[in-house]
Amino acid sequence: MQLLGQTLIDAGQDSLAAVWLRWAIRLAPDMKIDTLRFTPRLAAAHEAAREFLRRNATGGDSLAATTWLWPVRVGEERLGHLQVSRTSLPDSGRAAVEGIGPITPGENSPLSPGTYAIRVSAAGYDSLRVTREVLPGVTTVVELHLRPGPAAIEAVRQPQAPAAPPPAQPVSPPQAPGVAPSARRGFPWKWAALGAAVVGTLAAIVFKGGGGEETGGIIITFPP
Repeated sequence: MQLLGQTLIDAGQDSLAAVWLRWAIRLAPDMKIDTLRFTPRLAAAHEAAREFLRRNATGGDSLAATTWLWPVRVGEERLGHLQVSRTSLPDSGRAAVEGIGPITPGENSPLSPGTYAIRVSAAGYDSLRVTREVLPGVTTVVELHLRPGPAAIEAVRQPQAPAAPPPAQPVSPPQAPGVAPSARRGFPWKWAALGAAVVGTLAAIVFKGGGGEETGGIIITFPP
């Protein structure tokens, strides 16, 4: 890696050397320049790359995993590709590259070699921002795991309202054995007693006449 950086610097490609150095330091933070073999220019570029990563570090780095898909031969392509993993994002997840614009999660976006700030957001989650390097001819795949926002956490903590109990069914009073409830409530006992008294009185009058002759008929109508 140090040899590649020195070669690029000697060829006047300092910006590309800086990208490779940032990538190398991200993977190996303890890397030190061999000052006996390489020039002070490489040592200065290495220190600048380390300071750049320190200045742009965010809390989202711990929520991001990065992999690189290497071509068969490195160096034949000038452009690289960036892909934000679709599988780690919610359905409403959106991704954008600062200075470039929105990108579609799960798809490769061709970019010039460099370090890019990637911002991801989704409804109900905290947005996330990380910086990653895009290398020539290499596909950089970033997998970001969003954290639920305060509103989503509060909704989970809120106790769910208990379901309303079903309405109580009316309880009928106990009935005497062999007697239907409708018969006890609905039969007009008062009118039946009155009708019986009238029948008895009229019968006495009829039979009191004697002679055994039929004197007439009696029709009694009870109320419904």
